[in-house]
This record gives sequence, C-alpha cells and structure tokens, in this order.
Amino acid sequence: MKKLAGMVLLSLSTGAIAGGTLINDNNVFYYYESRADIRTPDTKLAEMISVDYRTARDEFTRHDLFERIKPVLEEKLNQAKANNLVTFQITGNLGEYDFERKAFPTGFGKGSYIPFGNSYAATFENAEDLSFIDIPPEQARTFSSALQKGRRISIELEGTPVAAKEDNLDWNHTKALVIKVTKMTITLANGGTRIGEKHL
Repeated sequence: MKKLAGMVLLSLSTGAIAGGTLINDNNVFYYYESRADIRTPDTKLAEMISVDYRTARDEFTRHDLFERIKPVLEEKLNQAKANNLVTFQITGNLGEYDFERKAFPTGFGKGSYIPFGNSYAATFENAEDLSFIDIPPEQARTFSSALQKGRRISIELEGTPVAAKEDNLDWNHTKALVIKVTKMTITLANGGTRIGEKHL
C-alpha cells in the first residue's frame, strides 16, 4: 500500500469545498460508520467526539452524558449517509512530464491511501486512474517556468463513498472508507498555477 503521507487538512470543520464535504480527522468516522456492515459501538464513537464522556469520573455521569450524545451522534451519522459527495485535499510532488503518455505523473498508484486518526483511512477504488493527468505537450511546456520554482502540488479529489471495510494498510488494521473519485484537480502549491483537471 502506498501511504499518501503529504495530506494537508485545509479545514477542521465539515464545511464544503468544490461542492463536497471535506473529509478530515473529525468527520471521517461518520462516513465510515454510516456505511459499515458492522458498526463500532456507539459508546466507542461517543468517546471519539466528547472529552467529557471520555473523562467521566463514574458510570452514572458517563451514562447521562451518553443519553445526550446519542441523538447528536445519530443525526451526524444520518447526514453522512445521505451525503454522497465528498472531497479530499492533499499535497504531493508533480513528476516529470511523460512525453509518450502526454501526461504528468501525480504520485498516485494502486493501493494509495490517506491515513486519518483513530485508525481510519480513505482508499480509492480507481486509484490507478489517478496516476497521471493528461496535458498536451504544448500546454505542459507553458508550465516550465512555474515548475522551475517548485513541483509541490495541491491535489483536490472529489468523489463518492462506495464502501466501508476493514483492511490492513501497511500492516496496520484500519477502517477504510472506499471512495470512487470522479474529479481530480491539480494546482501548483507555489503560486497557485492550475495544472489541470481530470474527470473520471
């Protein structure tokens, strides 16, 4: 598996960018659990969203808190299940132009994934389709001066959650939210030059 370790979370909220909810450490588990065949117990999820619940001094306080947390948790899970458009924002390095393929390599490949906290991750059903972004040679040449300043890129992925399954990624047991990517947009981090967009 290829870990996309250069992930940058541009927001810690569940706000939307490019029409989809940005997936991050704070909301990935809602999207996974709302689609999982075997869901993590609600008490474990409550620990993830409430410091007061995690640090409750006794079981009665914890029970009272859980009664208040449970409807909020159910609402968030229902919202996540109903939302079929999600977004990821990661960083990487643009590979050297492949003149035979007429495309730039993106760094994605089979088995690429994004790790999140609490043993969750996002994997991509069509990761191999993200390996290159097609750009005609004449257009690619216009990026030459910008690329000389740096090849660091921002990659925005938009797609649909299609599954939730437990997996072993780099020998770590992980709850993987599987995404079918429908659009990839690549921008140079230095200066914001837009390299291109790929629809799948």
